[in-house]
Amino acid sequence: MKTNIKRSSQLLAGVFSFLAISGCSLLQPAAIPTPNFYALEAVSPKTGHIAPAKAPTLIVSPPHAAAGFDSQRMIYLREPYKLEHFAHSEWIEPPARMLAPLIVDAIVRNGAFRAVVLTPSTAVADFRLDSEIIRLQQDFRPRPGTVRFT
Repeated sequence: MKTNIKRSSQLLAGVFSFLAISGCSLLQPAAIPTPNFYALEAVSPKTGHIAPAKAPTLIVSPPHAAAGFDSQRMIYLREPYKLEHFAHSEWIEPPARMLAPLIVDAIVRNGAFRAVVLTPSTAVADFRLDSEIIRLQQDFRPRPGTVRFT
């Protein structure tokens, strides 16, 4: 009888050990997929024109973004006036922040200005450019989907 009790207690201890070990694995958080990150980049060549010495100067203010478009979250549209966010895709920075150097680079390559300066700066200029992102979204209503950038 002592042997049966000893075997039963060993078996019971083994079962509890197995349940305890397997139970811990159930408490681990589920694997969260890593997001995909995207950037806005220039696609045209880096060649440009040289501006004449008497050309005006330009200050470029950092672009602003309309409400809802001022974050790293990527937006899409399946229904009119209902903005949704991609679950696993993000911008590396808010689009307005990525757009500023692209604007400056494109204007410099154009060669129409003697100097193009991104603010904040103490530079004095003949002109100033202010810009705003009104919308930047993937629209899935038409087939195929389109990007809307205003």
